[in-house]
Amino acid sequence: LNVNGGDLALSAANGGLSASTHIASGASVTQSAANALGTSAVEVDGTLNLTAADTLANVLSGAGVINTEAAISLSGSNSFSGTQSINAGG
Repeated sequence: LNVNGGDLALSAANGGLSASTHIASGASVTQSAANALGTSAVEVDGTLNLTAADTLANVLSGAGVINTEAAISLSGSNSFSGTQSINAGG
């Protein structure tokens, strides 16, 4: 799944999504449901907004921005080197 521009809102679980996800610079993905990114590896070069309380097992990489707006636990083996903002509720 390649998100090259705009904002993709994921509002339901996508347990069947196992392909790699790439969020390009200038693009954003807002996850407002647990397991919305399935089990895919996620390369964040744009913005990933996490707004659903969940345990995120996805492997995160890239140098973009992750905004956390809910209680999120990260359990993947991550190499993300960008900015992570923990906001109200996070």
